[in-house]
Amino acid sequence: MEFNTQLNVSELNTYSVVAEPTVGWSSEPTFAAVKDDAVPLTTVYNAVLNKKNVRVLIDNGSSFNIVSESFVRKNEWQTNAAAAVNVTLADGRRHSGDRVLRNSKLKLGCVNDTLNLRVYPVQNYDVILGVPWLIKMKANIDFSSGDLVVLKNGRVKKIKSATTVAKESNAGRRPDWLLSKKSFKKLLKRTDELERHNTHSVCYMIEGEHIEGLLLAEKDLGFSMQTPNRPAGVAVTADNYATATTADNDVSKKIERLLSDYADLFPTSSPGLPPERGIVHEIKLKQGTAPVHRTPYRMSVAQEDELRKRLKELLDLGLIRHSKSPWASPVLFVPKKDGSLRFCVDYRGLNKVTVRDEHSLPIVEDQIRRLTGAKVFSKVDCFNGFYQIAMAAADVEKTAFTTPYGLFEFLVMPFGLNNAPATFSRLMMNIFQDYINDFVLVYMDDILIFSKDEAEHETHLKLVLDRLREKGLVAKKSKCSFFKTDIDYLGFVVSADGVKMAADKVQAVLEWPTPSNASEVRGFLGLSGFYRNFIRNYAHIVAPLNELTKKNMVYIWTPLHAERFDELKRAVTTAPVLQVYDPTQQCVVCTDASNIAVGAVLMQAASDGSGAAPKPVAFFSRKLRGAELNYDARTKEFLAIKLTAHKWRHYLNNGETPIFFTDHESLQYLNTSTELSPKFMRWFSSITSWLGGPPTIRYKPGKLNVVADALSRRPDHSHCLYALSLVVPADELMQQIRDGLKVDELALAEAEKIANKIDSKYFWENELLYRFVNNRLQLYVPKVGNLRELIISEMHDLPIVGHQGWNRTLRRIIDQFGWPGISKDVQAYVEGCSQCGRSKPRSRFPAGLLQPLELPNEPWESVSMDFIVKLPKTKEGFDAVMVVVDRFSKYVEFIPTFTTATAEETAFLFFKEILCRYGCPASIVSDRDSKFISSFWQSLWSSVGTRLKMSTSYHPQTDGQTERVNRVLEEMLRSFCVLEPETWVNFLPQARFAYNTAVTNSTKMSPFEVVHGHSPRLPTSYVAGTSSAVPVSVERFRERHEQTISQVTKFLTIAQDKQTLYANKKRVDVSFDVGDEVLLNSRNLSLDGTNPPKLKPLFVGPFKILKKIGPVAYTLDMPSSFQGHTTFHVSVLKKAPNTDARFPLRAATSKPPPLYFQRGDAFYEVEKIISHRGKPPNRTLRVKWKGYSTPTWEPEANFLNNEFYIKYFAELTQRRGRR
Repeated sequence: MEFNTQLNVSELNTYSVVAEPTVGWSSEPTFAAVKDDAVPLTTVYNAVLNKKNVRVLIDNGSSFNIVSESFVRKNEWQTNAAAAVNVTLADGRRHSGDRVLRNSKLKLGCVNDTLNLRVYPVQNYDVILGVPWLIKMKANIDFSSGDLVVLKNGRVKKIKSATTVAKESNAGRRPDWLLSKKSFKKLLKRTDELERHNTHSVCYMIEGEHIEGLLLAEKDLGFSMQTPNRPAGVAVTADNYATATTADNDVSKKIERLLSDYADLFPTSSPGLPPERGIVHEIKLKQGTAPVHRTPYRMSVAQEDELRKRLKELLDLGLIRHSKSPWASPVLFVPKKDGSLRFCVDYRGLNKVTVRDEHSLPIVEDQIRRLTGAKVFSKVDCFNGFYQIAMAAADVEKTAFTTPYGLFEFLVMPFGLNNAPATFSRLMMNIFQDYINDFVLVYMDDILIFSKDEAEHETHLKLVLDRLREKGLVAKKSKCSFFKTDIDYLGFVVSADGVKMAADKVQAVLEWPTPSNASEVRGFLGLSGFYRNFIRNYAHIVAPLNELTKKNMVYIWTPLHAERFDELKRAVTTAPVLQVYDPTQQCVVCTDASNIAVGAVLMQAASDGSGAAPKPVAFFSRKLRGAELNYDARTKEFLAIKLTAHKWRHYLNNGETPIFFTDHESLQYLNTSTELSPKFMRWFSSITSWLGGPPTIRYKPGKLNVVADALSRRPDHSHCLYALSLVVPADELMQQIRDGLKVDELALAEAEKIANKIDSKYFWENELLYRFVNNRLQLYVPKVGNLRELIISEMHDLPIVGHQGWNRTLRRIIDQFGWPGISKDVQAYVEGCSQCGRSKPRSRFPAGLLQPLELPNEPWESVSMDFIVKLPKTKEGFDAVMVVVDRFSKYVEFIPTFTTATAEETAFLFFKEILCRYGCPASIVSDRDSKFISSFWQSLWSSVGTRLKMSTSYHPQTDGQTERVNRVLEEMLRSFCVLEPETWVNFLPQARFAYNTAVTNSTKMSPFEVVHGHSPRLPTSYVAGTSSAVPVSVERFRERHEQTISQVTKFLTIAQDKQTLYANKKRVDVSFDVGDEVLLNSRNLSLDGTNPPKLKPLFVGPFKILKKIGPVAYTLDMPSSFQGHTTFHVSVLKKAPNTDARFPLRAATSKPPPLYFQRGDAFYEVEKIISHRGKPPNRTLRVKWKGYSTPTWEPEANFLNNEFYIKYFAELTQRRGRR
């Protein structure tokens, strides 16, 4: 390949290099010289490691930081054992490294770092710093200078490469192998010296940016100097020095003469209004469109200054003018790469109402195939091409744009209009219509001229320039190139040898970071997909990456994705130079099909008649879709031929019958077979119509059906940057799966199927077993050891996946992995997760059927009690209401009291308002408030023979009746006291009367009538006789009362049965056995307070069941730190999951966290008061309770008049008196 860099030996400021053969690669030396957009030879830097000078290679393809094994031995450094990691070198050798050099001190320029280095047998370098170090130091490589750019203390620092340092310091410290420019010139004249050094070992290392004077071809060297990252180098030897210099001088003179003759076509500033050419830009609007007017965007001061300058330039050139248009589009600035601002008009509003021009742009692939046989190229770029087309007079007002300096409109075609590319393309087509495809290609404002030799090219170039002059078009000299042997065109580099990828695009792919979301994967595939024709089996490589971009797909980056990501990068860097399609040569197509994709390569013999082996023209691949995935092997292979024939029908239908090679032997008989399936008949007919005749299909065994690496790949050993190219390391999990597949029964059976060519839903790749399920690629996990449990735990237990339910966990797993019975395994694992059991609520109806209380037989036999607290304080000081409800009649009493009322005060209120009025109840239902569980309260009711019916621990539903009365009372008081809330106590009698005189649903009577035997006369009783309060005999009253009691009992029984039936519809009958372990709902437990309420576990435990109390209550074996009631309702319990025997990996980590309970709901007996703190009314006492070792601090108000309280302060007074 000829290289277009021009070298002037007389102006070189660098050194000649006597290159030495590189050990371990090839007997050929490695040469270094670069073209004008110079990329340094290597990214090698001088550094100090543990006080020893080292050569460091920065390799952004390495997954590790590495130190040379020989360098470690030389310095007798101690290394440590580490988990073995297999790596593959560029030459295909695999090494297993299990040593690491820990806590190494590295000084690289301004960077000081401590790092661990893996030990591998690396040659040529002491240390290799890979991606982990680059990420850690936030470093990058400036490939234009070779500098390492790092961010230190918020500032960008640059570290010069070893090559740059050597260049800058050569005057005083010149290595023996460097020759001065003068010495090199003398050396070229001394053949004896050249023979001693080996002619081909002499080359220039060029590091300047603008080098002129010399052209040299690769063929003169006898070997290729291409590298994965850079174009071919330029070497200067004695054999070709004189020839190259002469040829270069001839070309330079031609270019100088050309630029002089056509100087008017290359102005230094933008031209003014264009001449009349018959083509102007029109803006046709959709019917019924009104003018679009948008307000201007706000700008910074710097942007306004730039806008003022830009407006002045455009006005001076006559390209814009002031406007009075009803149209207006805003202006904005877009930063350029060099930091300057690009002037843009936001025409999106106008574009929405514009009728689209359907003039299509040329297809790039079709253009490039026209370059067959071309060896010399020039490129002309129009100067602000769009500004060289005038606007139609009627449409000038539509281009109006608004600015802080007024409204302006374009007289020429502005950038940003959606039909502007079509107009410009139409102009170019009209101008060069008779030249296009013969020696000119036009794409927008890029004009490519191509020819077979320099003499012909000079003629073609003059024809193009004459036509531009004739039509009044001008070009921008800085963007033009002339007489090039290879040239950038539309993202490709074209030359006589073929087509290859542009270096900047390749670099962009290489530098793409590991994607962190689907959008970044999509961007990477878009960039790399631009060159899919260069990449063999592209669809197969990217299939797993494509899965990540699907809608509603959970994004999880796996080792398989990382492997394909790196494989695609390697494919880009080693992509072949594609031969330009020659319509006179026969096409050879090699096709292949896998379980997930089809692929093909189109090849042709060299067009120069040299008889060389065919070279690749293009690659094609496509992922199998839908039903295609279920085709058998033969159908997939024929599908590959069909898809390839359709894709390349414009290539293959050239008069020469194409030859298709396939590795499925039976397909070669399709031409002569008389028994084809309907599908095969349709496909064969389509192929015949596309190609203009039946194809020739030949069999080639799979191991031979490959394109030789020499034809399709550049050698990996061509550059010292790839001395060690670490491929994806063998991930520990993947290696375990590989090892497991060797003994797994299903894997062995599938391997046997594939070996015997029996159709299988599985396929092997990279020693791993895969299958497609519902268009999803799954890796089979063998039933070996705890591999499957490990996969489930990774997808369920880690914080990043969030301990989700078994269904979501299963969906997450089957996106990547699969095995028979996976659903049952995942469900068993998740349902047995103790962490989920403690942290998640029940997902079904509450446990435990409703157990209604025993119905009383008469009024005031059983009452329920509760308190409404935190009411507005009245002038009497009341801020609470004690609510007492007769469970038989539903009669209520509302008694004002205080939130701070003691147990003694509460008992006195009950005695005065209830006991003295209605008698002593046989039982009381309470909510286990602290006032009801004090020893004083217990003693009081014991003295009058009452049995407290306390609700089961933490299950207040047994007191639901009083809760409902509380809500009714609160609603009444809100209605009565909306204006004066502090007067609520005045309305309690009215509220009580209103409630007691209302008929209840359960008794069908009012509570007043049930208790008193008659209904009261109400102020609203307007009809005589509506009250039942009329004189009756004693006997009659007794009979009526008994009748009322009987009726109420009947109605209460019916109501209770209905309530039970209704409630149990939304409950689950759950029972446990003694000895079972259960979890306890923590909602009403007082824990130690280390977790905020929102984040404390929903369940604690597990606890063993000691005793079953009735159908819905259980006594638990609670820890000693728990001091509450140990009997609990079944609704706050749930079975403790335990599948540790099935999943042994989890057994060691499934123990619950320790529990620390504060004092709960037990009844306590004071042993003594130890001390006190604070002053009244906030004084607290430190109380020692009987049966408990740990004292607690309690409010003083709970112990007033307590014998221990009186004794404590009496003794305290005596002690103080003695002092």
